[in-house]
Amino acid sequence: MTINVRKTASVVLIALALSACVSTRPRVETHIAQAKQIQRDQNIEAQSRFHLSGRIAIKNARDGGSGRFDWHQDGEQISFELSAPLSNQTWRLEGAPGSYTLTDSKGTPQHNDDARALIYTASGWTIPMQELRFWVRGASAVSNNPANKPELSFDANGRLSVLKQNGWTVNYERYSDASDSALPVKLRAFKGDAQVKVIVQSWD
Repeated sequence: MTINVRKTASVVLIALALSACVSTRPRVETHIAQAKQIQRDQNIEAQSRFHLSGRIAIKNARDGGSGRFDWHQDGEQISFELSAPLSNQTWRLEGAPGSYTLTDSKGTPQHNDDARALIYTASGWTIPMQELRFWVRGASAVSNNPANKPELSFDANGRLSVLKQNGWTVNYERYSDASDSALPVKLRAFKGDAQVKVIVQSWD
């Protein structure tokens, strides 16, 4: 068999060039990504009503668990239900900053002005609810404290990939689509031994 080396080499070079064209995409400049993120944060803050549901996994140094969640938010008012099938327990968190009620599967209510403290007392899990309502939508949490200013990193498409705020690191692992307005559907937040993984299955 006779092989035309020159022709074969040309074909290989063309294939490599086409491959490079397909796989290489211009990276969105950081300053453009930052400007888009500022606009997104403002839009998210203005859109205070949302509903999402999905799966959540929580763990700390000693314990962990997973289950399903259903989250309704209307301004500061929250209704958050968490069910853990393995332990056959459910919790419903309702209220607003300064006045929260957590009701367990037996119908026993607990009250506290701090949602995170209520969840931790009932389950031993750390879930930063006040910040998570912004983070889960791909925005930094609203804060008047300069010390809580977020550190942001972006992917090649200019979308938020890592957010650091209030001692937490949030990794955005997947979005609903490739658009600038896409919502996160998979994210992981951790602080020390505490970790919260959220997979969103439905956005309303």
